[in-house]
Amino acid sequence: MRLVVADASTPPALGLPRLSPWTGASDATTRLLSGPEATPTRVLQALPAAGEIEFHVHGLVDLAVSDASFLALTPEADGRHTLTAGQIRGVALPARPVVILGACHAGQVAPYLHEAWSLPSAFLEAGARVVIASPAPVEDREAGPFFDAVRARIRRGASPAVAVRDERLLRGGADWAAHVLVFE
Repeated sequence: MRLVVADASTPPALGLPRLSPWTGASDATTRLLSGPEATPTRVLQALPAAGEIEFHVHGLVDLAVSDASFLALTPEADGRHTLTAGQIRGVALPARPVVILGACHAGQVAPYLHEAWSLPSAFLEAGARVVIASPAPVEDREAGPFFDAVRARIRRGASPAVAVRDERLLRGGADWAAHVLVFE
């Protein structure tokens, strides 16, 4: 199963702009969690069954909320809207998924000198095969097509690093894409 989390309705208090609607291809094996379904609880419940995981949401860095970057999702009834590295660390990903974090700052590491700690490292610790993310801002309108093409290259057998490199070159070295990293 491919899990796509997109079009989350973030709390108005965050003042985040609405992201472009997700327009990626889907089929019978794609589970889309969007709008009111894109809550932390539903995402955490869906993660273990996924062979591919994609997030097209806002990523934020706020050390008052989390010690690493986090993903802003649709709020639960109690107002909780964050998906943090600590929550991901507690999930098992037995399908060893490819994880694409199409969110600003999702690849930013915590400011610790004694250990690597970030959303990507939490996904890897949980069982992901590879995580693709950027520590910098991601261009909203270009991210979907870029990550779709990277995922397609990986499905055709390219290594994730080669897939990201080749897609960067094809797109003329877009500034934001130069920051996309592959975590293994």
